[in-house]
Amino acid sequence: MAVGLYSFSVDRFTIANTRSRGEDTDYISASVAVAGRPTVSATQSLGNLNNGTYSTTMQFNGIPVDDNETAVFTYLIINSGHSDPSVVVKGLEAAASALASKGAQLVATAAGGAIGAALGAAIGTAAVPLIGTALGALAGWVVSSVGALLFANCDGPVAAAVHTYTGAQLRAAGGAGLTGNDNHPGSDSPSGCGSNSDYTTFWTVKSAAAQTGDQLVGTVTLQDTTSNSPALAVLGNAAYLAWTGVGNNELNVSCSVDGGRTFAGKATSGNSSPAAPALAAHLGALYLAWTGSNNNLLNLMKADVTGTAVVGFSNQATLGQTSAFTPAIASFGGKLYVAWTGSGNLNLNIASSADGVTLDQVFVSGETSANGPALTVHDGKLLLGWKGNGNDNLNIGIVQTAGALALQKLATLPDTSNERPCMVSNGQLVLGWKGDGNFNLNFEASQDDGKTFGGKFTSRETSDHVPAIAVFEGVALTAWVGHGNQSLNVARVAI
Repeated sequence: MAVGLYSFSVDRFTIANTRSRGEDTDYISASVAVAGRPTVSATQSLGNLNNGTYSTTMQFNGIPVDDNETAVFTYLIINSGHSDPSVVVKGLEAAASALASKGAQLVATAAGGAIGAALGAAIGTAAVPLIGTALGALAGWVVSSVGALLFANCDGPVAAAVHTYTGAQLRAAGGAGLTGNDNHPGSDSPSGCGSNSDYTTFWTVKSAAAQTGDQLVGTVTLQDTTSNSPALAVLGNAAYLAWTGVGNNELNVSCSVDGGRTFAGKATSGNSSPAAPALAAHLGALYLAWTGSNNNLLNLMKADVTGTAVVGFSNQATLGQTSAFTPAIASFGGKLYVAWTGSGNLNLNIASSADGVTLDQVFVSGETSANGPALTVHDGKLLLGWKGNGNDNLNIGIVQTAGALALQKLATLPDTSNERPCMVSNGQLVLGWKGDGNFNLNFEASQDDGKTFGGKFTSRETSDHVPAIAVFEGVALTAWVGHGNQSLNVARVAI
């Protein structure tokens, strides 16, 4: 799987002739749909417009599209000057969303130009062109879908288009992306109106990183705050965020079902920690790990999930091991693995648990760190990441799990941080960290299981702590606490 993140936008449009005798009262709605992913839509009231060129706010950043998937990009512009604007907006956005969603559903069963014919058959129109304007095929459908009563006098559709692109096409387009324009010769308007409308729209589809100038795209700032790093994990069709509260250090977990765009249903545990928690999905359940307040004892606990909501916490186990830093947890081979930096000696420790409550065996490595470690599973291997002790270089090692636990160092990287790294696998091994001597977030990827890394990028986003990272539907999500403001942020990583 090669999932890219892309930006879709209707940048501007030119009116050569209005549909009305004077000004058109225009609205635009656009949607992007990929089968199996949520359809995104937006609508803008453009106001009363005469001939000229006008920009729009129709832009969708960070849309994930696998190389083998097809994105359906639709937009509609109507002139509607005699109806309640709120009703027009609602009806138009529903129509644009339905058009994109239906097109995405048909991609799996129709190929090439057949998609347009199948879409037309599905909505009761002629074949819908996928190149250039679709106004001729869609005008009547738009009127019936939005509501015929909303189109009085000279009102009516003035632009419509449906475009489809595979992820492979978008990836091949590179940073320049795809740009185009569609001319929309209007249909006959009633007697007494202006001559037929003539609109031309200009659109762009390109990589989200090229569009935004940063490979962290679609950043969302949440209302919740923390003074530590957050943690991220994915269970089923939901992403979960864990953090310690400001002022009380209590453990919190919330859920996102839309790829990290929104989080809700915060559940707060009575447990607290001076350091960031760890979070992992294991055998269909969600687990937290943390170091206890005032005693540094390591703890494990299950977050009880019903549907996608966290409804409580159970099976808490306080372990005999201690650490002053955030531990790491990961699920591998049917066991829950825990890694931590020892108290008083800074040695890296790794343990396994068959039941999520007790540790089966504990391995104390000769490797040391002045911060906590990171764990992830990649290419059938359990990998450990850490920063050095006495230096800030990042290190990657493989945990030997067959028989007695052991750690084999794979690489010491030139990249440095004064905090632990974060790691995740999305077909490649993605490594993230906070800059050394600065607060910028950094990411890079390995194609050889952690021996070497490349494609490093330094984001404009900053934090006092290491970010968290997880993969949702093939896309890397990252979360971090803002530098100087304690606000939690979530974005997708275009890497």
